[in-house]
Amino acid sequence: ASHRSAGCGGTAPNAPCLPGSGAGFRAAEKRGAAFRCSAAMVSARGEVSITAEVPGTITYKALGMGGFGYDPVFRESSTGLTYAEMDAEEKNSLSHRKKAFEMLKSYIEKDE
Repeated sequence: ASHRSAGCGGTAPNAPCLPGSGAGFRAAEKRGAAFRCSAAMVSARGEVSITAEVPGTITYKALGMGGFGYDPVFRESSTGLTYAEMDAEEKNSLSHRKKAFEMLKSYIEKDE
């Protein structure tokens, strides 16, 4: 589920709690993250469950002005930008939700 309002006192109204104040979180190799979406369907053909993932890392500080929730602190791997630094079109083109439902659509259209 989206963590839309952490209430951690950040500068943005929906600023998430930033991991990083603890000693174990300072190392870059411990800052890996991913947005995941699973889509499931039951039909006459059976059950299918599909999961899509967008890999990234958690930044040390919020970057960008767009988005909500974790967008300012989630740096997407292929672009090097946080979701909050992207415009809506770019963010949506990389969306874990979009990927999951495109894969589900392909499954539905297969063997029609």
